[in-house]
Formats: sequence, C-alpha cells, structure tokens
Amino acid sequence: KASIGLLTIDTYRVAAVEQLRTYANILDIPIEVVFSPQEFTQALRRLEHCSLVLMDTAGRNYLNPMHLSELKPYLQHGWPCETYIVLSAVTKGNDLRALSEQFASLPNRKLILTKVDETSTYGNIFNLLHQSPIPLAYLTNGQSVPDDLLVADARQLVDLLMGGLDDD
Repeated sequence: KASIGLLTIDTYRVAAVEQLRTYANILDIPIEVVFSPQEFTQALRRLEHCSLVLMDTAGRNYLNPMHLSELKPYLQHGWPCETYIVLSAVTKGNDLRALSEQFASLPNRKLILTKVDETSTYGNIFNLLHQSPIPLAYLTNGQSVPDDLLVADARQLVDLLMGGLDDD
C-alpha cells in the first residue's frame, strides 16, 4: 500500500521517457522527468507525498569516469536513499568487478544482477560477490515485470552454482 513515484534522469536514450511514462500510466503513479541536477530537488519535492520514489538513470558506460561524474550529482543529494547498481550476469567477470569498483564511493549500494536466464555459467557472479563489498539484493530471471524479479537468497545462489536457477 506504499505510494510510489517515478523520477527519471534518462533523457539520453531515445524513447526512455516515453517508456517510463507508459509504466507510470499503467500503474497510475506520478512521474517526474529531470533534465539537469538543478531540477532534481524540485522534482523530489513534487514527489514528497510518495513513500517511495524510484529513480531511473541512463544505462551508460560507467567504466568511463565522465559518465559516472555526470551521474554523481543526482546520487549525492542528501536525501535518504538506497542506490541499486544494475549489472548484467552475462558481463565478463573483470568488467563486473571494474564496474562495481566505479560505484564504490556511493553510499547505501546494493546490487541487482539481470539476465541470469541468459547465461549458463555463473562463476563471474560468485567472483563478484566474493570480491566486492556490495551486497546482492535481487536477481532477474526473465523479462516479465515484476514476476521475474527475485529477492536474492543463499539457496538461489547455491542453485545457480550447482546447475541453474529454480524460481519457485
């Protein structure tokens, strides 16, 4: 029964705003589109009545320090928040580690690993979880929203290592 609002700063990707507006309309929740850090605080204030605000950021190459520096003003605003870093399970292990290191300075980090269903090898996931201080919060095992978003737990991780994910 939480009231949810959406905020997007993803004005980089073509049709990203329209896609998120469609979700907001389906869910009948407010959405704010922010084009600059200067607009960010006002957008959050307009969503103050929401008990949860989900912010969408552009899926950029965050190995590039310039892209991360563009993102930081939106994440270091002083409001209480959790930062979920979304990475694909099909990404090479070294790249996963480098990406997680890029976000090391952000507070309250948690990890979402997507596309678990699109790989048959999971060593890169376990290496990342062993080497990174960022805890794993969720996995995605398909494209059906929200059915394929799974809360990560030890049993699922063991299932992955032993041969696949059972999403029961």
